[in-house]
Amino acid sequence: MTVELESQIIAALQALFDRFGWFGVAGVIALENATGLTPSEVILGLAGWMLLAAHNAPFPMVFIGALYAAFGSAAGASATYWLARLGGRPMIDRAAHWFRIHPRHVTRAEMLFQRWGPGLVLFGRVLPGVRTLVTIPAGLVRMPFLRFAVFTFTGAYVWCALLIGSGYVFGHEWLVVKDLVRQSAPWLFVAFMMLGGLGLIARRRVIGFALPAESSYNDERIDYDFSRFKLRGHDQATTIMRLREFDRRAQDFLARHPEAVVVHIGCGLDTRFERVDNGQVEWYDMDLSDVIDLRRKLIDETARCRFLGCSVFDKAWLDTVSMHTGRPFLFLAEGVLPYFEEAQVKDLVLILKERFPGAELVFDAMTPFILRLHNLELVFSKVSARLHWGMKHGRDLESWSAGIRLLDEWFYFERPEPRLGAARLMRYCPPLAKGVGIFHYQLGNCVG
Repeated sequence: MTVELESQIIAALQALFDRFGWFGVAGVIALENATGLTPSEVILGLAGWMLLAAHNAPFPMVFIGALYAAFGSAAGASATYWLARLGGRPMIDRAAHWFRIHPRHVTRAEMLFQRWGPGLVLFGRVLPGVRTLVTIPAGLVRMPFLRFAVFTFTGAYVWCALLIGSGYVFGHEWLVVKDLVRQSAPWLFVAFMMLGGLGLIARRRVIGFALPAESSYNDERIDYDFSRFKLRGHDQATTIMRLREFDRRAQDFLARHPEAVVVHIGCGLDTRFERVDNGQVEWYDMDLSDVIDLRRKLIDETARCRFLGCSVFDKAWLDTVSMHTGRPFLFLAEGVLPYFEEAQVKDLVLILKERFPGAELVFDAMTPFILRLHNLELVFSKVSARLHWGMKHGRDLESWSAGIRLLDEWFYFERPEPRLGAARLMRYCPPLAKGVGIFHYQLGNCVG
């Protein structure tokens, strides 16, 4: 870059910053992440110098400025992500041919993303040039947009804060420092990868999730192409974590009430009874009639584990389980209630409180913010089901009726879980850290 060209760039950026401030920074950074045409090392360094240091702004303003830049980075990356996701492999292959990129390199990138997607998105934010290209395979493999956005914003924020802070500190010397930053970025990436390798080794030393030793059925007996249903590493981990936490709640309840009655709402083909049976519990697995018909072909119904083929909103089943009056009741609803409207959920909770005073209810739910993000992602999938009900806080349910009491709540990111990988960083973002959880309530007081 010649001195004359550098002077022209500085003059243009200064005019942009003078007129639009940090919104101008966000716009140029969005362009850089979408096209790779504008070097962020220069833009952000000069922003730290011209918008902060030159105006004697306090150093903490670096972190505020980084927010604007990170949002611009995420916006530009999102545009490329959706272009790749909606355009698909044919569009990318045509572009790759134009840029003389062999298709096998695109295929290789897709394979890497299937396994290391979140980490590549996160660390790719710190590499010049790579930060633009890393979004393409993320869109091709249809990486969940919420996850992509979180890791993109996180990596971009760290990178933007470092560059803006460097511009703030070095001021007029930034044009010299930015060359050093560009040269050292690959070495920083190597260091990150080495740390990641050490983390992977440590992760493999952790005891895996406890799964049932055997199951009552084999998926080969079900006439369905299960290859169509794929869960990525993060989704697999959270699904098993949810299953494990519901099992723990059931086991704890049975330890306190060995002769209890448990109603598993929306059981599907789950074999929770086999995992937690204490030899005394009366168990009811409930789901829609066609699901129960399939379940009867695969899983044995026993004297203490009965099947109910009906909707949870059909009141007839209440009379069936009410024959155990006087025994403690536990109702489990895993992956069920968010699919219904709030009025339906409220009506169900109040009926359970009235018919089974003192019963305990365990279900999973998400905040309205996460619910909207989830439904937005489903728009671009082949799944027709949508979520309808969410709650901001676990205690919201207590306002529905006197006597409803929150006993406990659990969130995916509240404790370190190595199997979550890079997704563990969500615990440091409040809207995401407690966006999805499992909630345990007592419905009124026991009679007598």
